[in-house]
Amino acid sequence: MRENRQRILRAAHDLFRQHGVDAVTMEEIADQADVARGTVFNHFPNKENLCLEMGSLQVDMLVEAIAQGRIPGPTPTEKVDQAFRLMAELPQANPDNYRLMLVRVLTAMQPGVLPEHRRRLLIVLERWVAEAQAAGELRADLAPGRLARYLMGLQLQASLIWAFGFVEGTLADHISRQFRLSLEGIQGVTRSAIAPAGTAQNPDHGTGTNEKGETGWQ
Repeated sequence: MRENRQRILRAAHDLFRQHGVDAVTMEEIADQADVARGTVFNHFPNKENLCLEMGSLQVDMLVEAIAQGRIPGPTPTEKVDQAFRLMAELPQANPDNYRLMLVRVLTAMQPGVLPEHRRRLLIVLERWVAEAQAAGELRADLAPGRLARYLMGLQLQASLIWAFGFVEGTLADHISRQFRLSLEGIQGVTRSAIAPAGTAQNPDHGTGTNEKGETGWQ
């Protein structure tokens, strides 16, 4: 059953890349995967659900890379960075398709329900976080699971911002920059540099706008 599921996902990925998400039918995916059409619908009731599960291909890539020693680190935080860059390869191969899939993914997601492939990713991240805490790379006063969920959220947020065109360059580079920024922290050298809540600040700081007045993220 898992073999059929993976064949369907790979077939869908190939067809989406060639023809676009909206142009491909579930029947064409079944033909490409060489499975019965009913088999496709048994695994994925609609295209939105199929797009939601496409992330499992990224996690499969990661698990395979770890097993083959292609996430060398050597430090745990470097492994996280390398993992995020690897997982960015599929989306950045076709940004337009990825954006269309994200719209469908957000439609299919259920509040409070973490997809199976995201749970698999969380397990990997939690292990690396625990190693990083033991090595003194990350703060140890928070549970590894909490930091792992933060990192997974960071990856998702960075992917959304990139997919909808708010940053230039590759997704891998954007995620890496955001991860490094998170490690370094955004707080200044002294706490007094941060204005208390409700205090007026320089309007040129923190607006996220460029000289043309366009909003964006770096």
